[in-house]
Amino acid sequence: MNDQPNRAELLDRINTLMATGALPFAALLVLDALADAGVDSTLITVLDWAAKGALAVVVVLLSVAVARKARSGKPALDEDSYSATTLRKALAASWVATFVVLTQFDSLFDGAGILGVAELPLVHAGGIVTAFMLVVLSLTYFGLMMRASDEPDPSEKGS
Repeated sequence: MNDQPNRAELLDRINTLMATGALPFAALLVLDALADAGVDSTLITVLDWAAKGALAVVVVLLSVAVARKARSGKPALDEDSYSATTLRKALAASWVATFVVLTQFDSLFDGAGILGVAELPLVHAGGIVTAFMLVVLSLTYFGLMMRASDEPDPSEKGS
């Protein structure tokens, strides 16, 4: 028996790992902004190390998956999968949500800051908006994947 996953399974794994890696990367961007704003706590340090560790694990797994996919041979002309389509939808949703946030950009950085804990320097505005985009991407991807897994497969209907 061949335990080697096929190219579609590897592509699905790569897409899932990319969506998973977006969350710790977004956390690092926000935690960096908070640390530079003067918020100093043990919790931020612990969360920072946890996010770095999670991101390192995802990068290693993603590298292995990409290497396995590269070794699996030439891609098919119409190589596409549900996870690739879902990732594209999630990317579109994250861009739309980000542009909505950008329309309200000035009000986000007035007063107590975007998170209400400290006055955040404007230099971190791009990082915070990017973090928002990555979180929306990841949550949309996993939401669409879970919704699809809840739907019955039409090919499995009984006679």
